[in-house]
Amino acid sequence: MLSTLRRITAAILIVSLVLTIFPQMPLTSALSQISLTADKPIYVAGDSVYIFGKISEPSDTSAPVRITVANPSGGDWSSVSLTLDPAGDFGATVGTVSSLDSTGTYVVTVHYLGLSNQTAFQVKTPSRLTLNSSKLVYLVGETIFVAGAVSPLIEGYRVTLRLGTNATCSDECNIAVAQITPKSDGTFVLPNFYKVRSIDNGHWFINATYGPFSSTVVDVYVGVKITLSIGSNEYVPGRNVNISGTVSPLISGPVAVVVKNPSGSVWFTDSATPGGNGTFSIQAIPFPGDQVGNYSVSASYWGVSSNANFTLGRLGSSTMRITTAGVFDINDKPAPWLYSGSTVRVRAIIVNDDVVSHNFTFIIQIKDSAGNLVFMGSQSSSVAVNGFIGQTIGQRFENRGAYTAEIFVWDSWIGGNALSEVRLLAFQII
Repeated sequence: MLSTLRRITAAILIVSLVLTIFPQMPLTSALSQISLTADKPIYVAGDSVYIFGKISEPSDTSAPVRITVANPSGGDWSSVSLTLDPAGDFGATVGTVSSLDSTGTYVVTVHYLGLSNQTAFQVKTPSRLTLNSSKLVYLVGETIFVAGAVSPLIEGYRVTLRLGTNATCSDECNIAVAQITPKSDGTFVLPNFYKVRSIDNGHWFINATYGPFSSTVVDVYVGVKITLSIGSNEYVPGRNVNISGTVSPLISGPVAVVVKNPSGSVWFTDSATPGGNGTFSIQAIPFPGDQVGNYSVSASYWGVSSNANFTLGRLGSSTMRITTAGVFDINDKPAPWLYSGSTVRVRAIIVNDDVVSHNFTFIIQIKDSAGNLVFMGSQSSSVAVNGFIGQTIGQRFENRGAYTAEIFVWDSWIGGNALSEVRLLAFQII
């Protein structure tokens, strides 16, 4: 018994002496273990390699953790040192795979206070995947055609295709899907992937995947639509013809606009690039002498067109006629002469002989026998195609003598374009 106590006492003294002499050397628990993992089992060029792990019951969290990575030939590929967090966890990006790195198995080793562990990951060359669509734009009724190639072939793998409204579609935005097995030379063709319906419209994406590392995306535009509107149904020379519309989806390039006159000849042509919201606008100006009648307008964008029409009328003294013009008394009776102090009423019927309706200004100018202007009055109105309208302007006269009334029909005071011949009326005040 005494011998056993002496041995225990001697052992305690030896441990105390070691701790006194080497206090900076921690003891590693016999229970400490190292877990080690790469964030992916396989990497390709461009991927970053992240290594992480945990040391259970670490004896010293300030002691360095060293991670080394050896390439398939056994040479050094990476080496990093890091420290544990308080929970014993560690992790770091140890490198990025380049296209020059060898393919094969890379061995990862972690060292901590005499403990170590290993794991491994693979570096592989992914298959090259190309994808093409026969067209950029598909109209209603046309079928989307795709073709491509993979190299090298991977046994047991097919090319998967997804047509969707987003480049990274989840299930809710996929329109159609397909799988196709490449031929022995790596090529594949799918001539009838999807037939565009009348309700389809937009910027879509064909996403192709081959194996876990090869994917590509091709843009297509489907169901192109264009709207067209004219600012008015009727125009006269000098008034801008406003042509506008929208396209959807917005692709690239201009909208082509062609306007033909009533004879079918091209009267105007121009192009406009739609804005970010798909809208476009163009102006054309008709001139006096341009053919009167119906003009057709066509706007085209990526094989789709829209049509509209407008009617061009005329200006000039043959546009309207002044009929049934005369001088009347207050009771609307014809009066070639009136007594002093009477109200003279000048009245006329305005007939529109044009192919468009017109706004006009009816002007009365009265002069005495010496040519002096004694009265001017006007009123504005409008008249439909092949329509007529009566106009009357009255004025009280005191001075006796002979007078001449001049009747004018203009498009407006500002425009000053005559729409009819001048009509003269003579009357007397006695």
